[in-house]
Amino acid sequence: MALCSDIIKPCRTTPLTGRSNLVKITLAFVSVMVMISALAISFSPSVSMAGGPAATETEQAPPKPKDDTVLATAGETTITVQDLIDTMDRFKVPINDRDYRSEQILNALIERQINRTFLAEYKIKITEKQVQEMLIERIGKHATIDWYMKEHTLTKMEVFDDARNSMLEKQVASKEKITTYIKTNPGYFKRDCISGWLLLLECPFTMPSSQQKAALENMQQIIREIQAAKLTLDAVQEKYPMLQVREIDGLTFNMNPMITPSAFDTAVGNFASIVRVGEGFAVIKVTGRFSLAESIARKILQVSGTEPTPELIKKVLAKYPEYVDGTEVTASHILALAKSKDPKANRAKAKELILKVQAELKAGKITFAEAAKKYSQGPSAVKGGDLGAFTFEKMVVPFAKAAFKLKVGEVSKIVETQFGYHLIQVTKKQSPADLADKVAKRREEDRNLAAQDALIGELRLKLFSLPLSTCPVTTPYDDTAKEEDDEETELSPN
Repeated sequence: MALCSDIIKPCRTTPLTGRSNLVKITLAFVSVMVMISALAISFSPSVSMAGGPAATETEQAPPKPKDDTVLATAGETTITVQDLIDTMDRFKVPINDRDYRSEQILNALIERQINRTFLAEYKIKITEKQVQEMLIERIGKHATIDWYMKEHTLTKMEVFDDARNSMLEKQVASKEKITTYIKTNPGYFKRDCISGWLLLLECPFTMPSSQQKAALENMQQIIREIQAAKLTLDAVQEKYPMLQVREIDGLTFNMNPMITPSAFDTAVGNFASIVRVGEGFAVIKVTGRFSLAESIARKILQVSGTEPTPELIKKVLAKYPEYVDGTEVTASHILALAKSKDPKANRAKAKELILKVQAELKAGKITFAEAAKKYSQGPSAVKGGDLGAFTFEKMVVPFAKAAFKLKVGEVSKIVETQFGYHLIQVTKKQSPADLADKVAKRREEDRNLAAQDALIGELRLKLFSLPLSTCPVTTPYDDTAKEEDDEETELSPN
């Protein structure tokens, strides 16, 4: 599970849409290393595009040629290195941050274009007057289109896209349709979690359709072979090096309502349907189903290197009730970014930075919010590191454990996660009793948003997926014998 939107969310939330754009589905990435190399050349201050020395201060440097190398396709539109550079310039992304922001911003560009194609396909039109009225309704009388563009660093077309997207949500996922979807698919919203394998066979949309069809047939054959030989995850990784294989745990329906419906309809031990995603063909093998509380306990044990047996799961739940009872923590953090796969030198540099920040905080030279704004390498830096309120399962385990142990106002020791090094300060804690009304309302909102995403996701899949047959579900999941959830024992919201 990702730490939070501070690290992974590629699209920005604006008042017009109310939340970030939907799941990206037609990515067509070249190698990230190729992209980084292209960017490094473009940004180098000492080397010209031709490879010669840079112009001196007294010599007028000629304009750099545009780099039209295609990074991705979205619908019929290509996104180039130059588009990426121009966007980074528009949002004033620091040169030193561009390498690790590049993939994130590319995803946002792709999502924007996909959404634009999607809106055009369904003929969602809007006038300038309607956009202005929507802004006034959502924000206030002062919210003109020009003000909104400047406030959110958007173009006029992007503002109209957000407004049209809002209209689409109302049309495609009306309250009546959302209610019907939830009633028709009750098993999706019981807040169970799935564990399993996620297999991905890379196949960009830029490939000819004949190659894409061959890749799908290859994926289907691989699944048949895995089922026939009853291969383990390690054996799959060894036998099929062309696959990206990842073990997943704690997958809830609303994490990706374009992929999860198939998984939640599949019995334990079987493969769900193959789904066409941006990177290629993806499929989930379901290996287990758990309640949310059990899933949290399993992750805690797995992170510590312990096999999650039923007895140990019970002990964790008894020892740490606040992890699963819906207790909510409000916290801020300072992040020195250093991903798990980064070179040792990069991680050492990040560790040096977080140690420096820690020393300044201990010496009283700077407040936590000031330090976050000055040093943190996550988007929450502009808000003084504020992450808002979250329950335990919303964060990766090391981060969540550290945050939940802190007293209000206390600053943590340095916490290491797959994203880097953190300092955490808790500003508020609320028990389930404090949150009783809020939890019920939030659960309803979560169900409605997940249903809305699923409804729109169905349309997007129809629009962007290839007209190819998919691997059928082997054995459907039957939840008719499962007892209905007892609201009194529900432990925490998704």
